[in-house]
Amino acid sequence: MRKKKTVLVFGVFDALHDGHRFFLREAHRRGELLIVAVAPDAVVRELKGMSPKEPLRKRLAAVRREGLADRVVPGDAQINDWGILKEYKPSVIALGYDQTKLGKELRVYRTKNFLSFRVAVIAAHIPVRLHSRFLRKRQETTWR
Repeated sequence: MRKKKTVLVFGVFDALHDGHRFFLREAHRRGELLIVAVAPDAVVRELKGMSPKEPLRKRLAAVRREGLADRVVPGDAQINDWGILKEYKPSVIALGYDQTKLGKELRVYRTKNFLSFRVAVIAAHIPVRLHSRFLRKRQETTWR
């Protein structure tokens, strides 16, 4: 039995929007099985210097409700632990256009560990309008 070509994506997926949906659809096109790793709250704080608007359980549920992924799981509890790579052994890791630092870290890890996954970068879908940072600012302005 042939193993399905697995695509793995990483993200916060806070306040899920059309840019996220575009990213997930495009990532899924690169394989047969899409696994979405949603960053735990502590990891989000460490990476972004702020807490997500929604806790992990709500972000996981929101991504699952979209029905765009075959599996939605919590990401690693520590940055650069890579346990999720060891568990799911993806053929492709799809990154968003703004995940350049993660891409560099993954490529280093791949080389050091003689792994063969491919890193695919998904182009932006209207980045100025649909990036979470801009949506958050727009919401904060309307709340005032």
